Amino acid sequence: MKRKYLIGAIVGFALIVGVAATTQQKGRYFDIIKNLEIFSNLYKEVNSNYVDEIDPNQIMKVGIDAMLATLDPFTNYFSESQIEGWRFRNEEGEASSGLKVKKIDMDLVITRIIEDSPAHSAGLKVGDKIISVNGETTEEDCRRCHGISSAGSRAVR
Repeated sequence: MKRKYLIGAIVGFALIVGVAATTQQKGRYFDIIKNLEIFSNLYKEVNSNYVDEIDPNQIMKVGIDAMLATLDPFTNYFSESQIEGWRFRNEEGEASSGLKVKKIDMDLVITRIIEDSPAHSAGLKVGDKIISVNGETTEEDCRRCHGISSAGSRAVR
């Protein structure tokens, strides 16, 4: 008899805890949805009524950074361009300048620049020709690459 009461009490307690947890979880999701709706409405109002034009990417980044700053110093958000830049730098090695080049005819032409990289900061643009590096012309390097690639026996990596 005592055993039935004990089992009933345990089941009843588990049921109460389960219902309370579910209710609390629903309340949490309600709060999240409500706050996202408030944020969305405020963003729309600022976007349409603010005296100056706003940059949506900039204002979102500031909002995300401010939100995460309230947590801890280890929780961070990285944008797609930051992740792409990180991947590119790791592909190319630690000392990457943040650009890719391709030999077109006898010229080294920039084909890709990563945002916030040294190449980007220096003002280089896709399509620019690299004619010298640290005062040394790239002409001889291009000739060597052209000779190797036209022979067809070796690939330059």
